[in-house]
Amino acid sequence: ANESRSFVGPLVAVLYFLTAPSDPASIRKYTLLYLGFGAALVAVAALATAGLPVGMEAWANANTTAIDGRYLPATGASALAVCGFLSLAWVTYYQQGLVSRLIPVLYLSVAVYLRHRTVWVMILAGTVFLLPLDGKVFRRLVPAAVFTAAAVALFAFYGSAIHGLASTSQFSQSATDSQTWQWRLNGW
Repeated sequence: ANESRSFVGPLVAVLYFLTAPSDPASIRKYTLLYLGFGAALVAVAALATAGLPVGMEAWANANTTAIDGRYLPATGASALAVCGFLSLAWVTYYQQGLVSRLIPVLYLSVAVYLRHRTVWVMILAGTVFLLPLDGKVFRRLVPAAVFTAAAVALFAFYGSAIHGLASTSQFSQSATDSQTWQWRLNGW
């Protein structure tokens, strides 16, 4: 398999943004477009959970055991984590209201719920580095993280009762499984 395919999109984005305008209006437009992309990823994950053949479920020929209930690849989950951080900053500096405050929780909850350990580490690193970089956004992150943890725990607890949702045993397996670590180590 060609493992470099997942790097083509970010590479093209970096090359584009080297020459793209960087005025405040353009940055706002890029941010909103990326948040829209994240909303589309959330919709794909929700539709795949409902049993529709979209996302990784379509790639796996509707064999949900092959994808272990992870309806988006790690690159999609990491994009949702970035959307979580971007939406936190957006809510902190531009948007007010209860619905706006729940948007970061939605992005982060779905990113965590997809059970990619790399994305979990990415969220943790982003949280650690956010404190010295922007204390105001970090103060918004703390309640969002509490609501995210509650939402993920609720879905994991009831996941075994609802078809298509991950259960607590799948979360514990994702957190402790060393097979992918061995696979990556052997691949290097």
